[in-house]
Amino acid sequence: MLKPILNNQTNFVLGSRIKKGILHMRSFKNRRILSITFNLLHIILTSFFNVVYQKFILDPWTCYRLFPASCLKKIKFYRQGFDFDTELICKLIRYGLKHKEVPVNYSSRSFEDGKKINVFKDGYLAVFAILKYRFFKFY
Repeated sequence: MLKPILNNQTNFVLGSRIKKGILHMRSFKNRRILSITFNLLHIILTSFFNVVYQKFILDPWTCYRLFPASCLKKIKFYRQGFDFDTELICKLIRYGLKHKEVPVNYSSRSFEDGKKINVFKDGYLAVFAILKYRFFKFY
């Protein structure tokens, strides 16, 4: 992930968890319906993000991000939960910073393993943040 930044190809790097197709990104043990549901919701939310921001990012909510500290100097953050991920990516894009995605190895955690995201609450907050940081002045 470091190479594109060191070679001045981009401002920040996202580690894309999607290698075998988005429907196979998450695979919870013995919970096939839950896996499919999470992957489909990821497609819907990512598509919404890409339309609103006129970008093509496969995995904006990846847990793998790399950027120089200089990318964050002008940005003030407000969120602390899962919607912080959305606030971060939206603000980096709004500031006109260039991104690059690189594939990463990823093994999804189940709720039994400690996964904490709530599809309904956190999904709603992500949609709200996408709209808020796209259409309202924040700097």
